[in-house]
Amino acid sequence: MTHPLSKIFEILADSTRANEIALDIDSRISLPMLAVVSANNDPDNKRRIKINIPSSPSLESEWLYRLTPNPDLDSPVPKIGQTVMALFQDGIETNGFYICIQNATNPAIASDEPLIDHTESTKGKRLIDTVKDLLITVAGKWSAQIKGNIDIKSNSRITFSNLAGASLTLHEVGVTILQDSLGNRVVLGGQTLGLGYPSDIIFDMVSSNLTLNMNGHIVQFNNASDIKIGANSVAVVGALVTNSNSVITKGY
Repeated sequence: MTHPLSKIFEILADSTRANEIALDIDSRISLPMLAVVSANNDPDNKRRIKINIPSSPSLESEWLYRLTPNPDLDSPVPKIGQTVMALFQDGIETNGFYICIQNATNPAIASDEPLIDHTESTKGKRLIDTVKDLLITVAGKWSAQIKGNIDIKSNSRITFSNLAGASLTLHEVGVTILQDSLGNRVVLGGQTLGLGYPSDIIFDMVSSNLTLNMNGHIVQFNNASDIKIGANSVAVVGALVTNSNSVITKGY
């Protein structure tokens, strides 16, 4: 037969455990909270921040880690004074995380069509590190406004082309080729840089004549050892002809 006091001790033990659980839960942060960023100079550069605890604004949290949907996306750290949402794993203050929100201190970026537009604003540098290919498809217009210089470097060739067939190619050996959709092209550096061209400046015309409209200005060749049309040299004013005469009239 169970002693009557046993039931009392059992109830007392249950009460003690319940009290301990209640005290433990009471010391934990069970719900997300909106808080203001108080520090963002993470000494370990892990994009962590600190916040002022809303229930005690004079108290500062431990370092909170950033929650992100993509571990390869590194957005700017929230500024001091901005509002974030803070969450705590298992309610423990030392296991905190934060999510940026949009409000008066962190307003949305102006956009023409917020329901479908994707708008970004970066106050510092934007770095993209792609191990494989980077593919960009634009159904509409692609425009860029750049106040500084454009510097594009490649270990291989760079080709700019349109669907009509016109192209500009910067060859990996340093040759430049400008070509239209008809096959007419200008090649620079093709002899010296080893692409088998007979000279370093080639006008390769396949569809029509070459016309230089100088609008009354002079075409001048300096330090040229010879100028030929086909296999024949061009005579110029002052050149000697038969009978020790010289060419005195310009013309073509």
